[in-house]
Amino acid sequence: MQNLELLKKLISFDSQSQNSNKEIVDFIASFFPADKVKITPLKNSENLIYNLEVKFEGQEHDKPLILVSGLKILLSRLLKMTSCLD
Repeated sequence: MQNLELLKKLISFDSQSQNSNKEIVDFIASFFPADKVKITPLKNSENLIYNLEVKFEGQEHDKPLILVSGLKILLSRLLKMTSCLD
């Protein structure tokens, strides 16, 4: 998938906080090995939302890097980036 296609796909997800984010979490998780991904369901007042963690093992030491991101923040940044590309 080309960069612009990927960005368009990411910003096409409905990321409103009252909706579940399961679809986008599954999409992003699909880019990583399953044993490096942890998806945790969290109950908010209206539905289930999901936290995505991706663990990257370092080659220089034994302390992994764990990426945890708020998807709304990620999407808003991507949206700003893609507005410059059109």
